[in-house]
Amino acid sequence: MNLGAQVDDSSRDATRDDLPRRASFRFSWPSFLLLAVFIYEITSQAWLSITLLCTKFGWEHFRTALWLKRRDPDRARGRIGFWIFGAAGLWRAAMTGFVLMFVYAALTADKNRNQGPPPHFIEATLVAIVGFLMSAGATLFALAVARWHGRTIWLDAGMHRPRALGLWPPLTAGPNQAGTLILTSIIVVAMPIGGLWIGLVVFLVREFGLANEALAMFFAFAFLLLPISILVVRDYLQRRVLAPNANEYWKEGPC
Repeated sequence: MNLGAQVDDSSRDATRDDLPRRASFRFSWPSFLLLAVFIYEITSQAWLSITLLCTKFGWEHFRTALWLKRRDPDRARGRIGFWIFGAAGLWRAAMTGFVLMFVYAALTADKNRNQGPPPHFIEATLVAIVGFLMSAGATLFALAVARWHGRTIWLDAGMHRPRALGLWPPLTAGPNQAGTLILTSIIVVAMPIGGLWIGLVVFLVREFGLANEALAMFFAFAFLLLPISILVVRDYLQRRVLAPNANEYWKEGPC
């Protein structure tokens, strides 16, 4: 199978404006907005509506994840695609909650100046935190599956269009976008480590009076060692796990 020759054909076919029209309203923004309002009216739980709206931003990635798992004849590659695209959808949903958190805080800054954080702010914050944690977990699982089977990872939002057109393999010419997920996952893992380090510093200061030495260790770790470690691990994983292009990725198994 000549995958290289099919890249141009798939890219040319994927630029057509003949995407399927069925079920367009069901997955459209108006339907999500109406459902979010309906859920809020019957439950009075703003976090459910916020979660639904955030999910819309990752909806196409979720659909592509399920499609890859069902369509890919290579089961290992299908699992990797499912988890990495699912992680990307969760990342987009979490980032949306993160942005909404600050937008709401900016819009209500004057009204809530002398009060605590409003409930909607806290709910958007929780949506963002849970989303990033789930995205990191899915990304790490995708990395584990890829390393276990000796495969690479490919993530490109351009695969949504071949999915809608029913093209296989869904060859794309875009860059591999999985690096952002890997970096986010490493940061999520590193944050508890940094928290434990701060707790150790506080313990040393209180129990042994090692104020100067402990603070020096903390600043050396927080501002030098931890960021360098994150970048080193990221570069290592990107070299070992990320596919350089879509053509190489689809050569790894049957199409």
